[in-house]
Amino acid sequence: MEGDSRANLIWAKKHSRVFSFLSFNIVREVCTYLAPSLTLALVQEDSVSFFNFTTLTFHPAVQLNTTVQVNHNSTWAVVNRNILVLCGGGGKSTIHIENGQAWHSAYLLHSEGQVRALPDCLYGRSGSGVVVWKGAVHVFGSRSYIAGKRCERLSLSRGSNWQALPLLANSHYCFNPVVWKATIYICGGWCTSIEVWDGRTFSVLEPQLPSRVQSCISCTDRSQLYILGSSFSIALSKRSDTAAVCLEEFPHAGCVLHCCTSPVILGDTMYRLVDGEVMEHSVKMAHKA
Repeated sequence: MEGDSRANLIWAKKHSRVFSFLSFNIVREVCTYLAPSLTLALVQEDSVSFFNFTTLTFHPAVQLNTTVQVNHNSTWAVVNRNILVLCGGGGKSTIHIENGQAWHSAYLLHSEGQVRALPDCLYGRSGSGVVVWKGAVHVFGSRSYIAGKRCERLSLSRGSNWQALPLLANSHYCFNPVVWKATIYICGGWCTSIEVWDGRTFSVLEPQLPSRVQSCISCTDRSQLYILGSSFSIALSKRSDTAAVCLEEFPHAGCVLHCCTSPVILGDTMYRLVDGEVMEHSVKMAHKA
């Protein structure tokens, strides 16, 4: 009996690494399946198409059952694997010949083409930051000094209306907010500040970003928050009990930025949508910072 137990122990030690490796791969594959498969999408007036991270191509476009207002200043974010929320657009742009008013429109778009019109935003939204957190759509900033500080949120339960939030300390636009460590981070976008929304108040973090750039990309793999500007690449990986944070620079991605929707990190690569195409940026060196 003692010999059998010893044999079983030897067998278990010998195969523990194999089981651990298999378990890790199973978890990784499940996370890969659940997280990024429908999180990057291209929205047009009459169609929506989701990015396939297996083939690195877009799925065939799905026709919407009604047209929506969308242009280069519109922004959208993922609600879940099948639904996007689309907000605003219109407004000024230095790239396109346009000088109209920012749009108040907002929609929910299903991956199968259904469209649900949401109540109009309280403020015109052009180049705003959009993120879904705790069952509500949060919209921050816009293209103008005053609107760039205005924020609002909408619960996704039917019958809800937009609720005005406190003003940001600085004007932000052409950026994407990101949920990290149970709060929303608002990084750059024509300013150097990083502001945090905890659901009740905004706070400004120190130190600030190294330079003021037209737009900023923010994304997280949960362990770190990555911030890419036109002249810097930063990993925010430490957060103390105070408002201070540690920003660690890593080799610059050299990306050209535009008003952007939320990017996705898969492994050591960040994927983002630019003018209808998906661009890739390595964040591998950030892990060594």
